[in-house]
Amino acid sequence: MPIPDYQMLMLPLLRCFADGKEHSVQGVVNTLAKEFSLTEEELRKLLPSVKQTVFYSRVGWAKTYMAKANLIEKVRRSRYVLTDMEREVLNENPSEIKDEFLARFPEFTGFRRRKRPKETQDKKEIYREEKTPEEVLEEAYAELRESLAQDEIWRITP
Repeated sequence: MPIPDYQMLMLPLLRCFADGKEHSVQGVVNTLAKEFSLTEEELRKLLPSVKQTVFYSRVGWAKTYMAKANLIEKVRRSRYVLTDMEREVLNENPSEIKDEFLARFPEFTGFRRRKRPKETQDKKEIYREEKTPEEVLEEAYAELRESLAQDEIWRITP
Protein backbone atom coordinates (compact mmCIF):
# COMPACT_ATOMS: atom_id res chain seq x y z
CA MET A 1 0.00 0.00 0.00
CA PRO A 2 1.40 3.43 -0.85
CA ILE A 3 1.86 6.04 1.85
CA PRO A 4 -1.60 7.49 2.50
CA ASP A 5 -2.17 11.14 1.65
CA TYR A 6 -2.99 13.59 4.43
CA GLN A 7 -6.73 13.42 3.80
CA MET A 8 -6.77 9.63 4.17
CA LEU A 9 -5.08 10.14 7.53
CA MET A 10 -7.64 12.59 8.94
CA LEU A 11 -10.29 10.17 10.20
CA PRO A 12 -7.81 7.61 11.60
CA LEU A 13 -6.01 10.50 13.27
CA LEU A 14 -9.22 11.66 14.96
CA ARG A 15 -9.92 8.12 16.11
CA CYS A 16 -6.52 8.09 17.85
CA PHE A 17 -7.84 10.83 20.12
CA ALA A 18 -11.20 9.15 20.80
CA ASP A 19 -9.98 7.79 24.14
CA GLY A 20 -9.97 11.34 25.53
CA LYS A 21 -6.32 11.15 26.56
CA GLU A 22 -3.50 13.50 25.66
CA HIS A 23 -1.39 12.20 22.78
CA SER A 24 1.98 13.17 21.38
CA VAL A 25 2.47 13.74 17.67
CA GLN A 26 5.15 11.03 17.55
CA GLY A 27 2.86 8.57 19.33
CA VAL A 28 0.10 9.22 16.80
CA VAL A 29 2.59 8.83 13.93
CA ASN A 30 3.62 5.43 15.30
CA THR A 31 0.00 4.33 15.80
CA LEU A 32 -1.00 5.35 12.27
CA ALA A 33 2.09 3.72 10.75
CA LYS A 34 1.01 0.41 12.32
CA GLU A 35 -2.63 0.92 11.30
CA PHE A 36 -1.62 1.43 7.66
CA SER A 37 0.98 -1.37 7.82
CA LEU A 38 3.70 0.86 6.43
CA THR A 39 7.05 -0.73 5.72
CA GLU A 40 10.33 0.53 7.13
CA GLU A 41 11.21 1.75 3.64
CA GLU A 42 7.98 3.77 3.42
CA LEU A 43 8.57 5.22 6.89
CA ARG A 44 12.10 6.29 5.92
CA LYS A 45 11.10 7.92 2.61
CA LEU A 46 12.16 11.56 2.80
CA LEU A 47 10.74 14.65 1.20
CA PRO A 48 13.05 16.12 -1.45
CA SER A 49 14.29 18.63 1.13
CA VAL A 50 15.55 15.66 3.21
CA LYS A 51 14.38 17.44 6.36
CA GLN A 52 11.41 15.24 7.17
CA THR A 53 9.84 11.94 6.19
CA VAL A 54 6.85 11.96 3.85
CA PHE A 55 4.65 10.11 6.33
CA TYR A 56 5.50 12.37 9.28
CA SER A 57 4.81 15.41 7.11
CA ARG A 58 1.43 14.06 6.01
CA VAL A 59 0.41 13.22 9.58
CA GLY A 60 1.53 16.71 10.55
CA TRP A 61 -0.67 18.34 7.92
CA ALA A 62 -3.64 16.17 8.88
CA LYS A 63 -3.08 17.20 12.51
CA THR A 64 -2.83 20.87 11.53
CA TYR A 65 -6.09 20.73 9.58
CA MET A 66 -7.84 18.95 12.46
CA ALA A 67 -6.60 21.60 14.86
CA LYS A 68 -7.66 24.43 12.54
CA ALA A 69 -11.15 22.89 12.37
CA ASN A 70 -11.13 22.86 16.19
CA LEU A 71 -11.42 19.07 16.36
CA ILE A 72 -8.25 18.65 18.39
CA GLU A 73 -6.44 21.19 20.49
CA LYS A 74 -2.87 21.68 21.54
CA VAL A 75 -2.35 21.40 25.29
CA ARG A 76 1.41 21.82 25.21
CA ARG A 77 4.27 21.36 22.78
CA SER A 78 3.53 18.42 20.44
CA ARG A 79 0.69 17.22 22.70
CA TYR A 80 -2.96 17.26 21.67
CA VAL A 81 -6.37 16.23 22.98
CA LEU A 82 -9.79 15.92 21.41
CA THR A 83 -12.39 18.68 21.67
CA ASP A 84 -16.14 18.42 22.17
CA MET A 85 -16.48 19.09 18.44
CA GLU A 86 -14.43 15.99 17.67
CA ARG A 87 -16.72 13.89 19.83
CA GLU A 88 -19.68 15.14 17.80
CA VAL A 89 -17.91 14.33 14.52
CA LEU A 90 -16.98 10.84 15.67
CA ASN A 91 -20.57 10.26 16.84
CA GLU A 92 -21.68 10.97 13.25
CA ASN A 93 -19.51 8.00 12.23
CA PRO A 94 -18.27 9.51 8.93
CA SER A 95 -16.77 7.14 6.38
CA GLU A 96 -13.99 9.65 5.64
CA ILE A 97 -12.88 13.16 6.45
CA LYS A 98 -11.49 15.36 3.71
CA ASP A 99 -11.07 19.08 3.16
CA GLU A 100 -14.67 19.34 1.93
CA PHE A 101 -15.91 17.82 5.20
CA LEU A 102 -13.85 20.31 7.23
CA ALA A 103 -15.28 23.20 5.19
CA ARG A 104 -18.40 23.07 7.34
CA PHE A 105 -16.39 24.38 10.29
CA PRO A 106 -16.03 28.19 10.28
CA GLU A 107 -12.63 27.96 11.99
CA PHE A 108 -11.29 25.85 9.15
CA THR A 109 -12.73 27.97 6.35
CA GLY A 110 -11.29 31.06 8.01
CA PHE A 111 -7.90 29.37 8.16
CA ARG A 112 -8.10 28.38 4.48
CA ARG A 113 -9.09 31.90 3.40
CA ARG A 114 -6.15 33.47 5.22
CA LYS A 115 -3.77 30.85 3.90
CA ARG A 116 -4.44 30.96 0.18
CA PRO A 117 -4.88 33.99 -2.06
CA LYS A 118 -7.87 33.74 -4.38
CA GLU A 119 -5.84 33.67 -7.57
CA THR A 120 -4.01 30.47 -6.54
CA GLN A 121 -7.08 28.54 -5.42
CA ASP A 122 -7.92 27.32 -8.91
CA LYS A 123 -4.37 26.33 -9.87
CA LYS A 124 -3.21 22.74 -9.49
CA GLU A 125 -6.38 21.72 -7.66
CA ILE A 126 -5.35 18.08 -7.93
CA TYR A 127 -2.39 18.71 -5.64
CA ARG A 128 -4.63 20.03 -2.91
CA GLU A 129 -6.38 16.70 -2.65
CA GLU A 130 -3.39 14.40 -2.70
CA LYS A 131 -0.37 16.28 -1.45
CA THR A 132 0.49 18.45 1.50
CA PRO A 133 1.40 22.07 0.83
CA GLU A 134 4.99 21.23 1.72
CA GLU A 135 5.08 18.44 -0.88
CA VAL A 136 3.69 20.77 -3.54
CA LEU A 137 6.39 23.33 -2.77
CA GLU A 138 9.11 20.67 -2.77
CA GLU A 139 7.98 19.39 -6.18
CA ALA A 140 7.71 22.88 -7.62
CA TYR A 141 11.23 23.63 -6.39
CA ALA A 142 12.57 20.41 -7.94
CA GLU A 143 10.84 21.22 -11.25
CA LEU A 144 12.31 24.72 -11.23
CA ARG A 145 15.83 23.40 -10.57
CA GLU A 146 15.47 20.87 -13.39
CA SER A 147 14.22 23.53 -15.78
CA LEU A 148 17.07 25.86 -14.89
CA ALA A 149 19.58 23.04 -15.35
CA GLN A 150 18.17 22.24 -18.80
CA ASP A 151 18.27 25.93 -19.76
CA GLU A 152 21.88 26.13 -18.67
CA ILE A 153 22.79 23.03 -20.69
CA TRP A 154 21.19 24.53 -23.81
CA ARG A 155 22.96 27.82 -23.20
CA ILE A 156 26.46 26.31 -22.98
CA THR A 157 26.04 23.56 -25.61
CA PRO A 158 27.31 24.70 -29.02
